[in-house]
Amino acid sequence: MEISLLPTREPCPRCGVNKVQRRREKVGWGGKSMVNISPPYCANGCTRQQLDEFEREQRGEA
Repeated sequence: MEISLLPTREPCPRCGVNKVQRRREKVGWGGKSMVNISPPYCANGCTRQQLDEFEREQRGEA
């Protein structure tokens, strides 16, 4: 199984670092390759909870 990170052009709303996607490739039956790509997440490590709090703060100030 091979795992690689794919950069995206989508910045994290909280810290501004571009998000990445995890790409997992494994070989299935008969030599057929299977690829899983995760949803984009912050490369800086912002958690879902931190992003939710940040969005609430932004709405409260606006």
